[in-house]
Amino acid sequence: AAPALALVTDSGAASDRISNVAGLALSAAAADVTRTYTVNGVAVDAIDTTADGTYAIVVKDTDQAGNEKSASLSFTLDTTLTAPTLELRYGITDGIANSAAMTFNTPDSDVTRVYTITSNGVGVGVGVPSATYVAPKVDGLYQVVVTDTDTAGNSANASLGFTLDIVGKTVDFQAYHWKSHALLGDVVISDASQTITTENGLGQFTAVTESTLLVTAERSIPALEADITSAAVNLQDAIAILKMVVGLDVNGSSKALSPYQALAADFKGDGVVSLTDAIGVLKHVVGLTQTSAPHWAFANEADLTVPAKANTTPGAAPAISSVLGDAVDVHFGLVGYLVGDVDGSFAGLSTASNLLTSDSTYFTDLVTATSGLSLSQFGVYSQT
Repeated sequence: AAPALALVTDSGAASDRISNVAGLALSAAAADVTRTYTVNGVAVDAIDTTADGTYAIVVKDTDQAGNEKSASLSFTLDTTLTAPTLELRYGITDGIANSAAMTFNTPDSDVTRVYTITSNGVGVGVGVPSATYVAPKVDGLYQVVVTDTDTAGNSANASLGFTLDIVGKTVDFQAYHWKSHALLGDVVISDASQTITTENGLGQFTAVTESTLLVTAERSIPALEADITSAAVNLQDAIAILKMVVGLDVNGSSKALSPYQALAADFKGDGVVSLTDAIGVLKHVVGLTQTSAPHWAFANEADLTVPAKANTTPGAAPAISSVLGDAVDVHFGLVGYLVGDVDGSFAGLSTASNLLTSDSTYFTDLVTATSGLSLSQFGVYSQT
């Protein structure tokens, strides 16, 4: 008779042979049988599956007459799971938060994550528990629980309780490069208060009571980006400036000039794109001393005066302001351009996050919602 071999428990998804239980069910051998075991191609005296990993097991019975029958089983033992973590994105003081926006760690690749939000013990939101986290917008006492479950059935959770007390408006900033859409950290955003964007380009003002917000945004070139920043301003940018001056297409056919290219081309900073700017870029390329140098500048992504700057007289960089309206939470996109980098070759460090990775329709949604903007000004061109 052939031996019978199976998992005692195939936990998690049924019949996928991924389990967090190591036990095997093996039939007893007949009295005249010699039984041998092979695990992952190696003959062993006994089967040991106590360590996490993938196993290929063969059990073979041979009786005294020389008859042979075998059974095989392949499965994965997985008893470990990275526990979820969560924290309020903008901090908490004495248990009170002005924003319920949160950051979570990245779950393991085989994990299903579920969020449960309760307020004073009552579930809130649509479809709770939910596959997405939607930050509460109403003052109150909240408990947020995030639960991870992997394919083997391992489960872990983390929770955080806080009192949400929103004073004034919350303004969320997100800074990114106009063409590569790399998210920009270390941007110092200032008005009466100040915030510095995280590595994901995020910053926030809370308790904003003004109806119009006017800020400045500055970014020193981080030491880790010094080489790639310098290399981004190169001979191709000098050629692009010359093309602008003589009226040639900078980006090729059907790819309109972006206003951020025109602003970046004004290397001298006098509001006009001219031969002097091309010479300045060339001096940078060959390492000659000069008064101008590559540096970061920013604009409000929704500023309707920006599109008209796509020419050789872009003028001064626009002031960064926004009418806040009646919304409790306001999104403020800050478009960064590197002065001198006309073709937008700056792509950030290889580890930099990208705006379109997290939101693939960001620019189409922005252009649809804001009449007067175009995809091309953000380096997004229609296919021809």
